[in-house]
Amino acid sequence: MQIDVNLFRAINNWAHKGNDLNEIMVLFVTWGPSVLSAWLVWFWFSSRKKRKTRFKVLTAVCSFILAEVMYLVSSSFYEQLPPAETLHKVNELITSEMSQLFPNNNSLLFFSVCFILYKTSYSQVRISYLLMIGWLSLARVWVGSEYPSDVLLSIFISWLSATICHKTIYRSKFIKKIVYAYENFEQKIRKKIGKLA
Repeated sequence: MQIDVNLFRAINNWAHKGNDLNEIMVLFVTWGPSVLSAWLVWFWFSSRKKRKTRFKVLTAVCSFILAEVMYLVSSSFYEQLPPAETLHKVNELITSEMSQLFPNNNSLLFFSVCFILYKTSYSQVRISYLLMIGWLSLARVWVGSEYPSDVLLSIFISWLSATICHKTIYRSKFIKKIVYAYENFEQKIRKKIGKLA
């Protein structure tokens, strides 16, 4: 669609101006999903409300898996090459994704996890998850990796998977059994380490 191309150009052209934001955008697109994944692992072990936190983390993992399944289904109906392969004079700040079709797995991971954290948080911090989704969405277009329509579709898939998982899995018996089993295992390991010490 021409509207999609025009919107892509309007955002991506800012990268051509040698804007100071270029490095920030590249850094966020490149490392954002990895940092979020590492933070989830840290969150699992270090949170004060461990049981509640583990419900969140497991639900976020399930949400990402469901988003991947939805992607596999949607990709049989819709595939789109990156802008650099279909348009001329694209300001492509990241070239490692040249051959990757929509959608991007990193986007699905980031969006689906952030939506779950937003839905399961009740503090003022929860708005930050939506802001991060918005920033990554803008950044992926800025660096020339995806069209705006691709980003929006990734957001929709992630939101749908997060909504389904939040209503069906979060605090379900299935999740509780996994968390309780892990906690029992963790206690046994700590007792063994305590005896060795």
